Amino acid sequence: MAEGPVPSQTPSSAITALRAELAAAIALLDPQIRGMEDLAQVSMTEETLSFVRRDFVNYSRRKTLCQAVVAALDHIEADGFPDVVRAQLPASNFAELQEQRADLLAALGQFDQAPAVKIEAELGEPTDKPAP
Repeated sequence: MAEGPVPSQTPSSAITALRAELAAAIALLDPQIRGMEDLAQVSMTEETLSFVRRDFVNYSRRKTLCQAVVAALDHIEADGFPDVVRAQLPASNFAELQEQRADLLAALGQFDQAPAVKIEAELGEPTDKPAP
């Protein structure tokens, strides 16, 4: 039977770049969030405090989302991304799939695509060709 996924030996440059971008974003958010936590403790009007609290919630949510993306990247890389391993089937199962393929192709051979009956085109205004 098939084995589980094997981490890729060729990491995706796109994932590596995204990881770096997320790490940078989290590094920026951390001190901002800590600062807002501290700021919420100083004496200020309730109206001003509501803005600080609102932004604290927004920045904290953004950090949580970034961390969730990093966790998802961990999972997809553990699944072998970007490599896709071709499944190995026993001969009898492979033969069954080949029979199914042949049946599908035979059925598809009984149909033709209908020709286009109407073509719509919108042409622009004619322009003169520049002189050489």
